[in-house]
Amino acid sequence: MPCYFVIPKPCMQMICNNCALTAQGIAAGSSRADAQLSIALDIAYQPGDFVQVNAQMNEAMIAQALDWLAPQADERVLDLFCGLGNFALPLAQKVKEVVAVEGVESMLARANENAQANQLNNVHFFHADLSTSLRDKEWSRQTYAAALLDPPREGAQAAVTDLAKMKVARILYVSCNPATLARDAAVLIARGYRLHKACVLDMFAQTGHTEAMALFVKKEAVKN
Repeated sequence: MPCYFVIPKPCMQMICNNCALTAQGIAAGSSRADAQLSIALDIAYQPGDFVQVNAQMNEAMIAQALDWLAPQADERVLDLFCGLGNFALPLAQKVKEVVAVEGVESMLARANENAQANQLNNVHFFHADLSTSLRDKEWSRQTYAAALLDPPREGAQAAVTDLAKMKVARILYVSCNPATLARDAAVLIARGYRLHKACVLDMFAQTGHTEAMALFVKKEAVKN
């Protein structure tokens, strides 16, 4: 039997930009985590799948990601390291099309099932080794208005290099490792991007570990 976490409605009040996001409590001992966006989502997972353990901060993180990325109804968005669809499915509620890519085939299959269960037909899933170049993939030849990536601790140096070559105007990077985020940020900045916004999320309360979010914008696309 799969477990589920829920992204219900309505939208919560966000805390701030360019600062730390914190939660006042953690719902423990449940496989159903409450997060709040525009439309309810049920996301199934199996033991061993990667999920964000802090339900409240995951809620805040998704809402902040949507706010910063500002997806538009006519856009195509690329989601790399999509996992079970934690970001891809909320994005699909906002845009024309989401292309979601994951390296773990079992999680990709469940992400596809989650999209179908939530009646989201505008998400297209692909399997790929995201530690290597993306340029030989058919989906990488499409045009994307924005991209979101949530890599493991090893970061996403190859992916950000290719995103820059694809000239994606807005790139939102979610990171659990400040060292690889800094390394990959340098790649983007060297290729004509500006760090537009950044924040730290207290995903792991009372520990030395944090989650970070950074929005990079192609310099010619920055208006302020």
